[in-house]
Amino acid sequence: MSADAVRHSVRVLADGLERNLLLLVLAALIIALCGNVLRAMPPLRRALAGGTLVGGTAAASLFFPIWESGAELFDLKIVPLTLAAPIFGPLAALLAGAIALGARAMAHSFAVPCVIGVGGAVAAGTLVAGRLGWRLDPRRVAARPLTAGHAVVLALLALLVAGATYGYRYGETSLTGEGALAPFLFIVLAAPAVTLVFALLYAFDEQQRHTRLTLAATQARLSTIGNNLPGVLYQRATGPNGELVFTYVSARAKDVLGVPAEELVANPARLLELVHPDDIHIVRAAMAQARRGGAEALENEYRIIRPDGEVRWLHVRSQRTHRDQLSADHGMVAEGIAFDVTAQKEAEQAAQEARQRHEWLLSHDMMTGLLNRHALLQMIDAHLASPAPGAALLLIDLSQSALVNEFFGAEAGDERLKEAASRLAAITPGGAAVARTGGDSFAVFVPASDREAARRLAMRIAAVMATPLVRDGQDMPMAARVGISYGPEQGADGQGLVRAASVALESARDAPDRVVAEFTPDMARLRAEQRHYDEELRRAVTGGELTLVYQPVVRTDGRILVGFEALVRWNHPVFGDVPAGEFVARAEATGLWAALDRFVLLRACTEARHWAGEPWLSVNLSAAWFQIGDVVAAIRQVLDATGFPARRLQVEVTERILIERYDAAIRIIDGLHDLGVAVSIDDFGTFYSSLGYLHRLPIDKIKLDRSFALDVDHSERAQAVVESVLALCARLRIEVVAEGVETEAQYAWLAAHGCPLVQGFLTGHPGPAPAGERDADKRTA
Repeated sequence: MSADAVRHSVRVLADGLERNLLLLVLAALIIALCGNVLRAMPPLRRALAGGTLVGGTAAASLFFPIWESGAELFDLKIVPLTLAAPIFGPLAALLAGAIALGARAMAHSFAVPCVIGVGGAVAAGTLVAGRLGWRLDPRRVAARPLTAGHAVVLALLALLVAGATYGYRYGETSLTGEGALAPFLFIVLAAPAVTLVFALLYAFDEQQRHTRLTLAATQARLSTIGNNLPGVLYQRATGPNGELVFTYVSARAKDVLGVPAEELVANPARLLELVHPDDIHIVRAAMAQARRGGAEALENEYRIIRPDGEVRWLHVRSQRTHRDQLSADHGMVAEGIAFDVTAQKEAEQAAQEARQRHEWLLSHDMMTGLLNRHALLQMIDAHLASPAPGAALLLIDLSQSALVNEFFGAEAGDERLKEAASRLAAITPGGAAVARTGGDSFAVFVPASDREAARRLAMRIAAVMATPLVRDGQDMPMAARVGISYGPEQGADGQGLVRAASVALESARDAPDRVVAEFTPDMARLRAEQRHYDEELRRAVTGGELTLVYQPVVRTDGRILVGFEALVRWNHPVFGDVPAGEFVARAEATGLWAALDRFVLLRACTEARHWAGEPWLSVNLSAAWFQIGDVVAAIRQVLDATGFPARRLQVEVTERILIERYDAAIRIIDGLHDLGVAVSIDDFGTFYSSLGYLHRLPIDKIKLDRSFALDVDHSERAQAVVESVLALCARLRIEVVAEGVETEAQYAWLAAHGCPLVQGFLTGHPGPAPAGERDADKRTA
């Protein structure tokens, strides 16, 4: 072969190869541009479209052959046909082969080499496609991507197909002669070379696409995870001036921080604006530590204030990722997550508050907030065990608590206890402790040995507590008594000191005119005796063991019986006949007065309702009714229960309580008058200001104190006072009863000077119910 012939052959082949390569490149560009469209198609449509595109490319190569000698064409149709099956599947390869053969038949005569080339290329591609997972079923797609190894196999198979095709032609001597071998070798090598190049390009593109898809899927998963985490994922850095820079912030920032992630990336300083002012030092310290370096993870907690004002807790953990390969703009890069731990913090706070509340309840009284008995005893024990154990314990007891609860209600009783606690806390000196020891009892513990200071404090407590508590316009008594004991002499521990103070307190309750008592050794014995006496009295009152006697009241004009005064008596098997003044005073001191008055009223009205002649009945009332309770309601209940006529009942009260509790007295007297019950002043003349109030009190009778009757027959001074009272009462239309009349001379003087009614031993001793009552009972039996 001459050099000119070779050059001519190479030039011709180069021109043809260039045309075919341009055609293949154009087809590859079309596939690349339409790749997403083709991939989005259903498998069958994608196979048909791909087969048509590849078949069209193979057919077009007929019109741009590498070599043409008569009816023989040399082209690169083997390349697209070989790649059809691995890219679009066997069905696409068959369709492309059919199109290529059809185009050959239409353009030129149908030749065996063409069939060998087309069929061999389709078969070669289908063989590799099968390894990739393709099947003739259009619904099946490749399970594995095309790799460089597959590209080499395709190139070798293309070499075989090209060799068989053009070998057949060469064997037919269609290309024999000078210059025939060069085109044959070039064409045989061109097909596999181009196939390898395009297969590698496709494999690389698929790998890149797979990498992009994998990266996108990974980012999507990370984004989904980040958006569902109870916190914010972020990547932060420090700028050239040490400022905070965010290179990434997850979308959860909007939910947790109340600020969009984009805003934080654009303006990292926004985070510092959200940090709670009390916690900003934590964030700045963490940033400074991060700038100093170190591979350890950083963890801290701080609060942020969202734009809507809600405060949230964040637990932030970050890890420095790398320091090398950083840009000049960022001096440090770290990644982290900020968890929203608000619920956890609130739960911890609630648990802590619950623990504190539990501990507080163990040592405090829930109603008043004062220390309880247990905490007080612990405090006393600790102090008495110290090197300086001197101390004073003041026990305070509110009087008449049971009656307050009965007449004002339990809610008022609770309010009274709170008020007492407030007053005690206000006057207790520093270093001392106030406690509620139970019920209506309180205590003040003074860890000092100054007994005089303890006495002054006790008197001050009694004075402060003496002021009533006004509730709904009514005075609620707050009076208290105080018992004092001193340690360690009177108690080596808390229990002993409390016992001694309790004995002193009971002694203070026993004496009506004493509000403070200090413990003495004799008090224990006396208190045991008094406690036994009080218990016997309580049993007598509640068990109906008391009896009533009645003393007649007569008119001076004819000594006509008009009424009786009911007097209560107590005959005890051990104490004997107990004087009425003694046990009545004790009943008032222990709070039994209301029960005692109800007993007397009920028994007297029951016995007197059928007396012959219907004389009126006079009953004494305790002065305590004018401080607490509803005496009008109590009397109404008795009248309703017994059927005793209200017009026959009159109640006696002392003049002192009427004057000292004037407003309450007016209200009660008006209420009794509304019932039809008369009111009289007992022991009139024993209080210095009684005459000044007499014209202002709407009373019905007065009972002159017995001291006047005893002297009226021989003392001019007594006569002058009695004459004045009789004259004044006559003008005021108030009846007068002279008590204590024992002689005829006294009776005569009183009758001569207009005293309408007398009562005393002269006209009748106290005795059992009149016989008329017993007769009446027999009639009603």
